Amino acid sequence: MFDKILLKNIVFAFFGRGWSLILGFIITPYVISRIGIEQFGVWVLIESIVAYFVLLDMGFGTSFNKYIAGHYTKKEYNQLSEVFTIGIFFYLLFSLLIITVSLSFQHWIIGMFNFGSISYKEISTVYTAMILILSLRSITSVFTGIITGLLRYDVLNKIRMASSTVNFIGIYLFLSSGYGLTGLAFNGVIYAILDSVIFIITAYKLVPQLRFVIHKGLKDTFVPLFKFGITLQVVSIAELINEQIDKILLGILRTVSNVGMYEVGVKISNVANLLPTIILPILNPT
Repeated sequence: MFDKILLKNIVFAFFGRGWSLILGFIITPYVISRIGIEQFGVWVLIESIVAYFVLLDMGFGTSFNKYIAGHYTKKEYNQLSEVFTIGIFFYLLFSLLIITVSLSFQHWIIGMFNFGSISYKEISTVYTAMILILSLRSITSVFTGIITGLLRYDVLNKIRMASSTVNFIGIYLFLSSGYGLTGLAFNGVIYAILDSVIFIITAYKLVPQLRFVIHKGLKDTFVPLFKFGITLQVVSIAELINEQIDKILLGILRTVSNVGMYEVGVKISNVANLLPTIILPILNPT
């Protein structure tokens, strides 16, 4: 039975992740043709900068799947709801922290990089949009954690295939209408909102017993969640540095055009490395 579920998850993950990568690979030349390699580099660089704010969660999200899976398997719906409630409150506070810190240091952060001829207004718009997207996705990660904790990668990847298609269409429409870099930012926010709504509805459909539970005992549930996350945070830091540091350094030492050209190479590499990046998270979801 487990082997069948595993095989099903791998198949759906392959097509889901593969579809997203292929769409990204296809749309990239169109994006560059509409806004130029410099503005494309701005988008990629700001995305990399904002990604580092994820480290502020101290690894909490990493432990979420483990406890969701454990409680669901044992049909411990009260304990599952406790973990769910803690996740919601944690990521609401986390999102507030991200918004406060990132916007307070916005001018200083942007000033560290060479954005060439791109106006500060455009850069600020993209930066703010990326922060909003990260905040939305952080809160929604509680609901995606429910889906992955139940090992429903088939459902997860069906949603991702549909939403990535909508994102693809949105990018095309905004850019073909001449909205440029600002259009990409607005499309990103719309895409994140749509994604969030779908994941929330799906999580409640899969686990209708989900509810908010507030009592003093939540502290006893939070502590092991947090401790487990901290132990895996070193891995998350290493992965993030490995994925983003090259773009960050190019943005500081060179130009955003170099960042854009580097990202094109990364997208080609991601397609080539499709299989292992899909299978490993399924084999070890925690």
